[in-house]
Amino acid sequence: MLALLMSTTLVLASTDLPTAAPPAEDPLLVAADEAGVDEPAGEASGPWVFPQVSAPVDDGLARADRGACPSGVVVLTFDDGPDAELTRRLLRTLDDLNVPAVFFMVGRRVAQTPGTARAAHRAGHRIANHSYAHDQMTKQTNAAIRSTLRRTDTELRAAGVRPTPLMRPPYGDMDARVERVIRGAGLVPVMWDVDPRDWERWTTQQIADRVLARLQPGGRNIVLQHDGIRNSPASIAAVPRIVRQARNRGYCFGTLDDAGRPVLPTPRVTASIAPRTEGEDLVVRLRLNAATIEPTSVRVRTRDGSAVAGVHYQPVSTRVRFRPGRTTATVRIPTTADDVYRADTRLTVELSAARGLVIGTAQVPGRIVESMRPPRVRLIGGITRASEPSRDRTGEVTVRLGRVSGRRAVVVLQPARRSGLTWTQRVVIPAGSREVTVPVEMPRVRRSETARLRVWVVRTSHARATDEWTKVAVRPAQ
Repeated sequence: MLALLMSTTLVLASTDLPTAAPPAEDPLLVAADEAGVDEPAGEASGPWVFPQVSAPVDDGLARADRGACPSGVVVLTFDDGPDAELTRRLLRTLDDLNVPAVFFMVGRRVAQTPGTARAAHRAGHRIANHSYAHDQMTKQTNAAIRSTLRRTDTELRAAGVRPTPLMRPPYGDMDARVERVIRGAGLVPVMWDVDPRDWERWTTQQIADRVLARLQPGGRNIVLQHDGIRNSPASIAAVPRIVRQARNRGYCFGTLDDAGRPVLPTPRVTASIAPRTEGEDLVVRLRLNAATIEPTSVRVRTRDGSAVAGVHYQPVSTRVRFRPGRTTATVRIPTTADDVYRADTRLTVELSAARGLVIGTAQVPGRIVESMRPPRVRLIGGITRASEPSRDRTGEVTVRLGRVSGRRAVVVLQPARRSGLTWTQRVVIPAGSREVTVPVEMPRVRRSETARLRVWVVRTSHARATDEWTKVAVRPAQ
C-alpha cells in the first residue's frame, strides 16, 4: 500500500479537505506591506538539498521505517503568503528549528513583497504556485486558470525565485477539469493530509494539538498551515511545539520533491575548527543539518599551510562515518609544541568524497596558536669613547632577547625626556637572531665632558619589556 501511495503523482486530500466552496469564514488574506530591503536576486543558498522529479521511488518516506525516523516523515506547507512580517518571522523559526518547508505563494502577495519571497527561497525552502488572486478555480474558465498560474510564475521569477512545478489550488478547490488544466500547464497539483483548520481562529495550543493528533506513522503527513491570514500569528507560534513533539514521537521533517512526494532532504555536512594552542589537539567538529537515516560518510584530510605536517601537527586522512540518527562527529589532529616562539601556524582541513551527503564548505581553516611567551628584551648600554673631539657624539645600545625567537621582534627606543632629545629609534631583530647593536644620538656637552643618556624601551612587538632602560655614556676623545 505504501509503495502504491508513493507512486501516485497527485497527493490526495484527507477528509478534512474543504470542497469546491470556500469555508463559511473565508481566510481573508492579510494586507501585505513590504518590509526591509530587498536582497539581490539569485539562487537559493539555504542548507537544504532535495531530490528532484527524477529521484528514485526509494525516497525518505519508503525508508522512514528504520534508522532515525521510525514514525516517518512530516512535511510542513504554508499557504497564502508571503507576508512581509509573518513570513519572515516564520523563516526565523524554521531556521532555529532546522526544518524545511514548502511555501505555496499567491502571486499578488509576491508582487507586494518580492523580497520576502526571495528570502524564503534563499533560505532553501521550496516555493510553489498558489494562484495569483486566491480565486476558486472550479469557477474559472480554462483560460483564466492558465492565466492565474502563468502570472504567479512570472511574479515569482521576477522576485528572483526559481519555483518548483508544484501547485495547490486555493481552498483545495479542484475537479477533474481543473486538474487537467493544471497538469497541462506543466504543474503538479498537491493537496494535504493534515489540516488543523488554523483559519478558524484556534489558539496556538489548539493548532499544535490538532496537527499532532492527525499525524499517522508511515503516512504522507503533509501538513497545511497558513502564513498569510489573520490567524497566522497563532499558527506560526505553534510550529516549535509541533516540531519538538513530532520529533519526540520519531518523526523527521522533510519536504516535497518535484512529483509532490514527501522526501527527506539530503543532509549537508559542514565543519568547524576552533583555534588550539600548540601541543593540544585541533578538534574538527562535523555537523549534519538533518538526521541521516542511512549510513553516510565523508573523507577528511589535512593540508599544509604555514603549519607543516610532521613538524607542527600530525597529518590526518580518514573517512568519517555517520550512523543513522547521528548528526555530529569529531576528528582530532594532534599538534606539536616546541620551545621556539613563532607566529601562529595554519592548516586546512578538506572535506571530499561524500557518500549520501552534500558538502557545505569543502575547505575549513585551522589555526595552531603559539604557546611560548615572547622573549624578554634587555638593553645593554655602556661607556664608549668619542673618536674625535666634538660636542656631537654617538653612543651604542645593544638590544638583546632572552632567547632566540622564530619571529621578527621590533623594539622601539626613546631617550629620557629630560635629555632634551626627541628621537625615536626602531630596532628590528630578525627571526633566528638574538641581539642587535644600534647607534644612538647623545646630548651635546663640552668637548672635555662625558655625554650621558638614559634610553628607554617604549614599545615592543613579539617581545616583552617592563620598565626596561639602560645608561649610555660617551667619554671625550683623548
